[in-house]
Amino acid sequence: MRHRRRGGRLLAGVSCGPLLLAQAGLLHGRRATVHWESQDDMKQRFPGVEVVDALFCVDGDVATAAGGMSSMDMMLAIIAARDGPEVANDVSELFLHGPVREAQEMQRQGIAWRHDVVDQRLVEAIRIMETHLAVPRLIAEVAAAVSLSERQLLRLLS
Repeated sequence: MRHRRRGGRLLAGVSCGPLLLAQAGLLHGRRATVHWESQDDMKQRFPGVEVVDALFCVDGDVATAAGGMSSMDMMLAIIAARDGPEVANDVSELFLHGPVREAQEMQRQGIAWRHDVVDQRLVEAIRIMETHLAVPRLIAEVAAAVSLSERQLLRLLS
């Protein structure tokens, strides 16, 4: 990978591939993205990498994508930069991809959509729980944070 980068060619990592690039020292001092499940791990293990929550990230001659369809979005952005947006749109159509998404779009759908939840207190409670998976918060703490009693939160969760 280091040899390829020295050749001035674009180097890309997809899904958990950015972890390998970081381990090889190729992302130090750069912005990069990785699949949302690996973001915390990457931030902890490689503090010299600015980990961004984005579909993809192109930083100079190194590109990273979260995986899945974001890889296609990254390639379309690279094509658009090199050959123009019309060519990227044509390629997108050929692959039945749909509209080209921007890099900064979120990797995951919103909590309300993923869990089919309309109560904003419950959406916020789920967000709190999702962001504290490594060291879970007590249900009483989560309930207090969203101005509910423990019993009310448990009812909403069931």
